[in-house]
Amino acid sequence: MTEQALPVIRVLYEGTFLGLLVFLLLWEGGQAKVEFVTARARITHVLRNLGLFAFVVLLADYVIGQGLVPSSSLLLRTSPFGLALYKSPLFLQVLLAFLASDLLDYGLHRASHRVGWLWRLHSVHHSDSHLDATTALRAHPVEVSLQIVCKVALYAALGLPLWIEGVRSIAHNAFGLFQHANVHFPAWMERLRPVFVTPALHRVHHDVQPTLHDTNFGFIFSFWDRLFGTYSLPAQVSLGRVGLKGYEDEPWQTLSGMLLTPIRRFPDPPLDIGTLAR
Repeated sequence: MTEQALPVIRVLYEGTFLGLLVFLLLWEGGQAKVEFVTARARITHVLRNLGLFAFVVLLADYVIGQGLVPSSSLLLRTSPFGLALYKSPLFLQVLLAFLASDLLDYGLHRASHRVGWLWRLHSVHHSDSHLDATTALRAHPVEVSLQIVCKVALYAALGLPLWIEGVRSIAHNAFGLFQHANVHFPAWMERLRPVFVTPALHRVHHDVQPTLHDTNFGFIFSFWDRLFGTYSLPAQVSLGRVGLKGYEDEPWQTLSGMLLTPIRRFPDPPLDIGTLAR
């Protein structure tokens, strides 16, 4: 990989992300799986989630990301203290990076449901009571910043160049957008669930039933959940409401409400933190 190729990865990353987001928003507007009460409610929902995403870009990408990797040339370098996997064939580097990064995502996601302060950050994502493509972008900027720090540390430990994560993020973003999209997907897509996290599998994770929040933590690959005993089939859940009980009210759904969620007291009646963050 040369430095001249990095702009191509960036264009593919941004173009694929924006293209899929617009495509899914248009699809949802024409053939929504679950309708919003009004068109205005949908617009408000989309704008709020996009507003939160803007804070993610500002803090996580520009402040934290640029701080850790201030120069694009650093994306090509490897840590001299890691496992020096850069000496492996390129296809093996990419394969190992995809698996290791997705396993890290699984571990961080599972920890965010067990550790109280991490749950407070992650609850911003789960508090969305109406899944659509923009729900994939609904995350607290502090949570995303922590994820970026962990990813940089992972690649340093493995001795792999960070440009691979840029390529992997193209697939990661696509999976996230499709998993949350408010549309009817073709039945064949669910046949991929033995290997990949499909929209129906991920919807289980967002079900309003608290016990199901502790299942289906995977992002791209579903076999982590099978391996670690956190796998739940869609047939095990009534595909009804999603979100968090007590967070449906307006103060928790506004842009300021989402940003302040981690430092606010939980709604009354209080959630069973022992269940949600165990």
